[in-house]
Amino acid sequence: MVVAKTYLLTLGDIDNVASIKVDVYGSLALTGHGHSTDKALLLGLEGHEPGTIDPSIIDQRCAAIKSSGLINLFGQKEVPFLMADHMLFHMEKLLPHHSNGLCFPATSADGAKIAS
Repeated sequence: MVVAKTYLLTLGDIDNVASIKVDVYGSLALTGHGHSTDKALLLGLEGHEPGTIDPSIIDQRCAAIKSSGLINLFGQKEVPFLMADHMLFHMEKLLPHHSNGLCFPATSADGAKIAS
């Protein structure tokens, strides 16, 4: 949750973001669903933090994202987010330097890479 929110902070103006993906690698991908990594990443992208989120909204909000196909970045901008296309678990691939890796490619409406 923290890393997803921190990444959004590095983007600056999220109005330019038309699409965001989350690539989860290695052991983090292997344990991701069982340890609710998917939920934490979704909620972090929406601007929530572990210490302040109301636990009673977690399952409801994640279900809403999954059913609507939309995520509300920082609670300010909705962008398409289909779990099968936008959150990929690469269980057999490791990133250099650490077995728990994440990438967050963000693109603009014209498909240009904003950051990753």
